[in-house]
Amino acid sequence: MAAAVPRIDRMLSRWRWGAVVALRFMYGLRTAGPMLIGAGTMPALEFIAANALGALLWAMLIGGIGFVGGRAVEALLGDIAHAEKIVLAVAVAIGVLAIIIRSLLRRRQSAPKT
Repeated sequence: MAAAVPRIDRMLSRWRWGAVVALRFMYGLRTAGPMLIGAGTMPALEFIAANALGALLWAMLIGGIGFVGGRAVEALLGDIAHAEKIVLAVAVAIGVLAIIIRSLLRRRQSAPKT
């Protein structure tokens, strides 16, 4: 890791905040990236501020994608609140029916044979 420090410092001298913010969006580097940056010479308070900015942007992006995706699903499926009650009633009916059938089959198997 010590051999990578000069290379990390060169990268950070060019990109600084951009590198820290970009790490938040790179799968697999969110954990290793801060450790590598910590091995460099970037001041801790500057890293904390840049990392907070990256976290804020990441949260807004992911939250926005979820919000827009939820709206899109709602627009495609319409108001499905009434369908939820029907699906629940059918699921309960299937469950009750399965219990009754299972009980009847057990009684039949345990009944004395003549």
